[in-house]
Amino acid sequence: MNTPPADNSSHPMSERALVLRNSAISIVLLSITSTIPLLGIFAGLFMPFPILHTIFHHGWRGGFVVGALSALFLVAFHPPLAIMYSMETFIPSLILILFLRLACHPMASTVYSTLITGITLFVLYIPFVAVRGEDPLWQLLEATRAAIEQGASGSGLAQNVELIMHVAYNIAFGFFMTGVFFSLICSLGLIMRRGADGKHIGVLGSYFSAKIPPYFLILLLAGLTGMAAQHHIVFMGAASLLFFLTILYALQGFLTMSFFFRHRKTPLFFQVLVYGIIILQPGLALMIAFLGILETLLGLREKMMQGRPSR
Repeated sequence: MNTPPADNSSHPMSERALVLRNSAISIVLLSITSTIPLLGIFAGLFMPFPILHTIFHHGWRGGFVVGALSALFLVAFHPPLAIMYSMETFIPSLILILFLRLACHPMASTVYSTLITGITLFVLYIPFVAVRGEDPLWQLLEATRAAIEQGASGSGLAQNVELIMHVAYNIAFGFFMTGVFFSLICSLGLIMRRGADGKHIGVLGSYFSAKIPPYFLILLLAGLTGMAAQHHIVFMGAASLLFFLTILYALQGFLTMSFFFRHRKTPLFFQVLVYGIIILQPGLALMIAFLGILETLLGLREKMMQGRPSR
């Protein structure tokens, strides 16, 4: 289904008024993410919303204006943040809209947009480092390590900081893609919950019942193969891809487990207990990711819906 023109009759606000309102919302969210770290994490999940919401109602021009005004605000506040905003929010939002207009499933659109953004950034990063002669990402991590060593001298954290920094460096782009992915999910999900706002892009139920296509396992195998490479750039790209795919399959595994609980009418107390154990034991995330892979291969939720036991 192609995304049709916005239904302005259901939304009395003019283009100018909506652009100004969403620009103000975007600037408030940017201010929170830049000044209040903990609250900023939550606010960052909805950073694409003003752009997406504007485009759904008044087309590309309004969305460009909202994104441009937000970037200009960051230029005045701290110029490098404008570049980060463009990479993390502005560009992925536009790519997401393109996929939705090509009749892609909403969940698939968020995944494709995230992968395109992350891979493009990684490909551009390689010549940037080669031309500059130094790695700004590693410099940032070195500064972080110095701060940790100074503030946690003699602690276990200080002793393991070298290993932590190497891991953080290798999965940096995977962490970036994860942030982009969840911000697109939350923002698009919010739009789809707003009644008429989501009628052009499908129902919310299909959004969260989507299944990762089997061909994504090829990316998983590519990431595992790349981890054996000796070149640090290839290893970094493979590690980042694996990190993102692990999060993606873990999300699908979580949705599958949640579906099972609802389907079997599992007591709420037991559900909370299981989720609590998973939170306290992050290593279990790999098991949840494996459950997500099984969902892709076997269609566990579909079998439960049909009342047939999964094999």
